[in-house]
Formats: sequence, structure tokens, C-alpha cells
Amino acid sequence: IYAQSTQASFAAGTIQLSGLFNNRSKQAFALGVPLLKPEKSDNFTAGIGVSPSKNFSFTLDFYSITIKERIVYSSSINTSDKLLANPTTELGRILKGNSTGAGTFDLASVQFFINGIKTQTQGLDLVANYKNINLGSGKLGINLAGNYTLKNKIVGTPNNPAAIKSANATILSTQIISLLEEGRPLYKAVLGLDYHVNKFSVNLNNTLFGTTQFQDLDNGANYGTYISNAIDPDRSPMEDIKQRFSPGVVTDLNLGYNFTDNIDFSVTVNNIFNV
Repeated sequence: IYAQSTQASFAAGTIQLSGLFNNRSKQAFALGVPLLKPEKSDNFTAGIGVSPSKNFSFTLDFYSITIKERIVYSSSINTSDKLLANPTTELGRILKGNSTGAGTFDLASVQFFINGIKTQTQGLDLVANYKNINLGSGKLGINLAGNYTLKNKIVGTPNNPAAIKSANATILSTQIISLLEEGRPLYKAVLGLDYHVNKFSVNLNNTLFGTTQFQDLDNGANYGTYISNAIDPDRSPMEDIKQRFSPGVVTDLNLGYNFTDNIDFSVTVNNIFNV
């Protein structure tokens, strides 16, 4: 509710503010941003667990999570209307503030937290364990855990306050939408090996992070820079350019020794191969 982080810069002969304004600020009130309220969610899970033997077991679960009134950090709200001597939109007048004349304004842009969207996330979780495998003088355990995202989408349209909507602005830019829907790996899996012999133990974990991608409108052009797009005149070609990340595996190793039943010593090296 009270989180705020604003920056002041000197431009066009005046000091301009931009950044995150708290939910109870006069700027948020003027824009018609409502007070924050708790999110509401509906969670549904269904799964199966099997133990064919005392040393082997696995579970497979499906989950569906719908969050209503989800709190999001808005995109940077701005409009060129603030540059006019007499802005024609409420958003332009709010950004212009007490400044007078063309080309001057008090606020360069504003951001805030808002109960802005409804989202739905669905996926599968798998966990499997096989323990007490005889290997040499010790025992080996194999652990596998994985998650696959079936759906992660914004449902419906964002709750744009009237002053923002009337200025053809939105609380969710293409960049913010990309972060919400595509910013996490499509899948993730962890394969762990545990080996115990006498008082020594070795644990090796390999974590696979799946593909992901990110849309950044700052990668060469701003929205609306290009208006010659035959498919959608209001869409910038830069909106179809995304940074894509290939799958990667992070390997962690732990070596341990039990001096007594109450005293252990261990050394862990994370991300051995610097991935």
C-alpha cells in the first residue's frame, strides 16, 4: 500500500518526477486508482500417488489456480498529451500538474500497484523416489522432481482506471504482459543422486530450467513508432521481437561426513559449471 520509489530528473528547465507512487498518494487518487484489497484465489488439485515397493514411490498432481483481483505493478503510464499547453485528457492534466505552457509538465510518468487482472495457471507436478539401491559398499538414492506449465494466462482485460483508459493508455504494456505470462520457464526438473557409504555422503543435484522468453519494448523502438504495419497499424513490429532463452542445467554438489550422531560436516559447491 505504501511502497514508493520516485526519481527526480532535471530536464527542459524543470525538475520532473517519475517512478512508483504509493497507492494512497494524491497521484493515484487523481488517476482513479482504487485502494488495494486482498487477492482472492480458487485452487483445485487432483493427483495420484503410487508405492509399488517400500523403496519406490511417485506422485503426479494436476493443479489449477485462478487469482482474482491480482495485484500487479503497472507499466509506466504516460501520454504525449501532457506536452500541450492545455491537455485534453485527464491523464495529460494530471501529468502536467502545475506546469504552464507547452512542453512543460510535473510528472514524466507514473507507476503504481493495483488490483488489475485475473490470471489462471495450470500445470503438472511429478515427484519420484527410489532409495536403498545397493552400489558398492553404500546405498544410492535417486530423486526426480518436475513441473510443467500447461497454462499461464491473463483472463479478460485489465482493470484500467477511467482516466488512463480514456487517454488510450493501459496499466499493462506488452512488456508487463510478457513478464506475467512468459517470464518463467515452461518446465523445470531436478534429478538428485544421494550416495551414503559408512560416514561419508555425496549429493549431486542437476536442475533443468526449460525454455522461456521475454518481450522488451526498449529493444529498439517504442510502441506506436511504426505505423505502416499492414496487419495492425497500432502495433509496433518490435512487439514481435522477443529474447528467447534456451534450456539450461545447473549442477550442485554436496560432500558430507558424520563425525558423530550429533556432529556433521559438509561442503557445498553450487553451479559447478557456471551455467
